[in-house]
Amino acid sequence: MERQISPDGLAYIDSGNQDRHLSLLCIHGWACQASDYAYLFNELARANIQYRTIAVDLPGHGESSSASCPDSRLAGMVGAVRALIQDLNLDNVVLAGHSMGMRVVLDLWHHEHTSPSSSSSPPRIKGLILLDGSNYKLRKSLFAFDSGDARSKELSREAKIAGMEAAFDRMFSPLTPEEFKRSTLAHLRRMDFEYSDRMRRSFIAFDYERMDVVLEALGRADVPVLCLQATSVDDENQRIALMSGESSPWMRFLQEKVPTARIHVVEHCMHFPHVDQPSETAKRIEQFISSIT
Repeated sequence: MERQISPDGLAYIDSGNQDRHLSLLCIHGWACQASDYAYLFNELARANIQYRTIAVDLPGHGESSSASCPDSRLAGMVGAVRALIQDLNLDNVVLAGHSMGMRVVLDLWHHEHTSPSSSSSPPRIKGLILLDGSNYKLRKSLFAFDSGDARSKELSREAKIAGMEAAFDRMFSPLTPEEFKRSTLAHLRRMDFEYSDRMRRSFIAFDYERMDVVLEALGRADVPVLCLQATSVDDENQRIALMSGESSPWMRFLQEKVPTARIHVVEHCMHFPHVDQPSETAKRIEQFISSIT
């Protein structure tokens, strides 16, 4: 899928039915990219969906330069996505976010909820889809390569990158395409280290400082939420696959804060359900969107 470039320099993939006034806007995770959603978009296309599908390269990721958004904090990412929504004149939007992208989606919704865009026709967020999210506040520790972890002070930059690669490698499953594994790890190596590190620190801080407030506001609002969860995180900070009927601290936390959230386990995959199980993920998303529109 070819990317287009917004007036603000943000790269994005745009497909689906552009004649309809509903868009599914997908945000990737940290060190990931818009093309991660190609597997999902192909499945949605086979279902003959009646809405537009868009995936964006966040600044400093994929084909979006970090120069497109000097502010690498979560707030900068939210601002960049808001600008893209306005550039594309999107009105009714379902936001989907994977991993770090889940934080972007939540924070974007909260910004629109508490201080709507100054645009004459601000987007109406019809629903939120959370793909294999988590909350660092519920974890035992950070990764050793994280700047907020004391162990990181003893690591060289190369050792930190090697640790990141090892963490990503454990997020893949036997169903993860080899091409996706190679491109993801190569992309991780190409990223601006300082820029991406500031971004990572910011989204982890969101978990500790703001996630409770945002989810509590979401729980009080009349906004449909779908959580598609594939993994939990163990005491060693490693992802473990979930099976149907199982739960996790994150799933229970989300259900407590947002009682109306629809939570489903996507089985037989790891941290990338939209890549490992695109058919099942597409089916759940299509059912969700059909039920709210």
